[in-house]
Amino acid sequence: MEPNAAGPPPGYSVSPPPGGAPPSGPPARAEWSGLGVSLGGRVLLRDFTASAFDGQVVGVVGPAGTDLDAVLLALAGRFGPVTGSVVIQGSPESVSLGGVPEEEHLDPLLTVHETLAEVSRPSADGSTRQSADWSLMATGLTSRVDARIRDLNVEERFRLGIAMGAASGASLIVTDLSRVAGHQASDELWTLLRQLAASGRVVVVAAPDRHEFMNLVIPVPASLEAAR
Repeated sequence: MEPNAAGPPPGYSVSPPPGGAPPSGPPARAEWSGLGVSLGGRVLLRDFTASAFDGQVVGVVGPAGTDLDAVLLALAGRFGPVTGSVVIQGSPESVSLGGVPEEEHLDPLLTVHETLAEVSRPSADGSTRQSADWSLMATGLTSRVDARIRDLNVEERFRLGIAMGAASGASLIVTDLSRVAGHQASDELWTLLRQLAASGRVVVVAAPDRHEFMNLVIPVPASLEAAR
């Protein structure tokens, strides 16, 4: 695949969320060079080279399942072995994996509020409340602050993963919308992802189909690759 341009696409802009998202960590930039991913003898991604910058949404498109998750994690530098290289600018803690089943290690007995409090990035005055409050409001979880993780449905867990990424100040947010698609993923969720990208982050999201908000699309045609 050809790399995308050496910077954000011309004319690309989107208004940030009302009130502004919590500040991210170091500015995000991801570089993938000759990346190859295989799983169980199937080639999922071959010789992929591209760049992504803060403000962009990267879509990993394919059917929900372990193949899509493997590519998603490989793009975040969290899956191996792979060929090629993955370079993500910023410290390791600037990467947030939310709503990715294989990477979810949430305490089912904690509440939504307690879970966010654990990851929230302190503001200038040392308080984490601004980050947590904005994340709850933006993801529509304000009414679920006292709900325990075990009681959340699929879409609410996805929203929580996004809220955790925003509250933590992560500059690269990786998430899996393909699991929510069966529950009619709404335009509201896509708008939320676009807004988070606009606040200075790179968002990498797995989805069953292309979406107009994707700046870069990475197809994962597992069945076609296996047939070659």
